[in-house]
Amino acid sequence: MLQEAIVGVALGWAMVETLPFDERIAVDVPVGGVGLVAGAAIAAGVVAGLLPAWRAGRLDVLATIAEE
Repeated sequence: MLQEAIVGVALGWAMVETLPFDERIAVDVPVGGVGLVAGAAIAAGVVAGLLPAWRAGRLDVLATIAEE
């Protein structure tokens, strides 16, 4: 998620720098908003992984391997 945000900011900056404008345009990165979205995505990923991790932790590994 963070990588996509970095790539998006970099591509947005590159586009602003390469377009022919008469006036200079400043690139403003909303760091707080990007951080909030990244934090929410991390929290959602952790919450989504809790049940599968809990179920996998209860499995008997040797019995599971023997079934396959």
